[in-house]
Amino acid sequence: MIPEPPPSTGRLGDWYVHLVRFGRPEFAIATNERSLLTVLLPARALRTTLAPNLRAAVGSLLESLDVPREAVAREIAAMEPVAFGRATNRRVLGSMNDLAFQASVYRSINARRTAKRKQSSHRARQGRRAPAG
Repeated sequence: MIPEPPPSTGRLGDWYVHLVRFGRPEFAIATNERSLLTVLLPARALRTTLAPNLRAAVGSLLESLDVPREAVAREIAAMEPVAFGRATNRRVLGSMNDLAFQASVYRSINARRTAKRKQSSHRARQGRRAPAG
């Protein structure tokens, strides 16, 4: 059984992390419990990079939302130490599952568009070749 983590001290509260596999590379979706703000993190070496990557991504996100630097610094400081526990908030889990689904659809559509562009480019190159003879 996983022990209950201590309550969060930051204004945003807890963050939930979910590993998403779309083949290679893998990603981790991190969603905030109170605001549903979400960041995407590389899953490589997740055990050792999760906490610093999450703090850096949250800091960048908050700054991009024009949150004052002092408030960002306080929030990032409150994210230390990191504690892990079982995900229990169904609203957050549902939001993360929906985001993962949307990302997989986007990736699939983007892959098809890339394949079509490659085919068109290949056909165009073949059409420019000089006739043999």
